[in-house]
Amino acid sequence: MAADIDAATTIVALMATDAWRQARSLLAGVWRRNRPDQAGCLEVELDSAERIVAVARRGGAGPTEGAVRGDWRRRIDEFLTANPGARDDLRETLRQMAALPRQESRRGTLVYSRGQYFGRHYQSAGDLVIND
Repeated sequence: MAADIDAATTIVALMATDAWRQARSLLAGVWRRNRPDQAGCLEVELDSAERIVAVARRGGAGPTEGAVRGDWRRRIDEFLTANPGARDDLRETLRQMAALPRQESRRGTLVYSRGQYFGRHYQSAGDLVIND
C-alpha cells in the first residue's frame, strides 16, 4: 500500500530531526483516535525506534535505518488493514508531518560548572579516571 510506504518513510525521516516530538505526537494521535488500547505501546515503540535511528545516523548505519523503515511499513500496513477507516486520518496526519521542518537534530548537552577557592574541578565528555 502506498500510504504505509509513504508513512514509514516520513516517520523515519523525521525521527532524526528537531520536529520529531511534534511528529510523534501527531502519529500517536492517529492511534489514540482509532486504537486507543494500543496508543501507549505505540509511543514506547516510536521512542525505541527513534533511538535506533539516532544511533544509526551518528554511525552511518544506513541498513539499520532501512530496517526500521521496513518495520514501520509493516506496522502501518497492519494498522490500516485492521482499521480501514483510519486511512484518511493517517493521510491528513502525513500531510501535517510533511510540512514540519526537516532540520537535522543537533542534540547535545551544555555543561556549566564553576570551581571555587582551591578545590579540584573535573569535567569530562566521556570516561574519566582519576588516580590520586
